[in-house]
Amino acid sequence: MPMFERLVACCKYASFVESVTFADCSLPGISTSLSHFNLTTLNVLDLGGNSINSTLPPWLRNLTSITYLDLSSNEFHGVISDEFLRLSTLNNLFLGYNGFKGMNPKALRYLCNLRSLDLSSFNIGGEIMEWVEMLPRCVRNNLQTLYLNDNNLGGNLSGWLEQMNSLTDINLGSNLLSGSIPAGVWKLPNLIYLYLYNNSLEGVVSDVELSYLRKIQYLDLSLNALTVRVHDDWVPPFQLKEIFLASCQLGPNFPAWLKSQSQLEGLDLSKSKIADTLPSWF
Repeated sequence: MPMFERLVACCKYASFVESVTFADCSLPGISTSLSHFNLTTLNVLDLGGNSINSTLPPWLRNLTSITYLDLSSNEFHGVISDEFLRLSTLNNLFLGYNGFKGMNPKALRYLCNLRSLDLSSFNIGGEIMEWVEMLPRCVRNNLQTLYLNDNNLGGNLSGWLEQMNSLTDINLGSNLLSGSIPAGVWKLPNLIYLYLYNNSLEGVVSDVELSYLRKIQYLDLSLNALTVRVHDDWVPPFQLKEIFLASCQLGPNFPAWLKSQSQLEGLDLSKSKIADTLPSWF
C-alpha cells in the first residue's frame, strides 16, 4: 500500500482526524478512491511539493470540514470541474505550479470563506477580469491573499483590484497586464506584499501614492515601464524588507528615501537610469 494510503488507513481508527501533512515527501501519486475512509473531520490536507501525477481525486468532494488545502507544486493535471463545490469551509486553497488546463467558471462559486487563493502558473491566459469574475462576490470582498503570477493574463488592474479591500498579499507578476496602476490600489488599507513585476504597466508612481502604503513590507514593480518620482526630502511611512525596481525610471539621482529603510534584506535598482555616486550612508 502506498505511503499516503497507509497513513489514511491508520487514521480510520481515530474518531477525529483533523490534519494530514505530507508536504515535500516525494510522493509520486495518491489513490483515486478512498471511499472506505471517513474524511469528513479533516481540517488540513497538505500535499504540496511532491511529484503527484494525477487528475484531482474524486474523494476531495468528501472533505466537507476542510479549511486548508495545499496541492501546489505537483503534477496534477486536467480541468478543474466540481471538486471544490461542497468545500464551503475552505479558507486556504493552493493549486499553483501544477499542470492544470483550465477551470470550470463555477468551480469556486460556493467558497465564500476563502481567504487565500494561489493559482500561480496555472496556464490560465485570457483577460484577468474574466477570471476575477469567476470568484463570487463574497470571496472578492474577503480574500486576503491572491496569487495569479506566471500566467498569460492580459488586461489591466482597473475596476476590480481596488475593490478587494481585504487584500494583504498580491502577486500578479509575469503576466501581460498593461495600463497604469489605479489610485485605489495604493489605498488598499492592509497591503503587506505587492508584486506586479514583469508586466507592461506604465505611468508615474509618486510619493503621494507610495505614502498610502503604511503596512507594506515587500514591493516589486520591476520590469515595467514605470517612473518612480519622489521628492528628495520624502520620508516613507513604512519599513520595507524587499524592494525591487529594476528597469523602472528612478534617476538621475540615487533615491535618498532609501536611507530610512533600516530593515532591507533585498534591493534591486538595476537599469533604473540612476547616474549618481553612491551616498556614504548606503
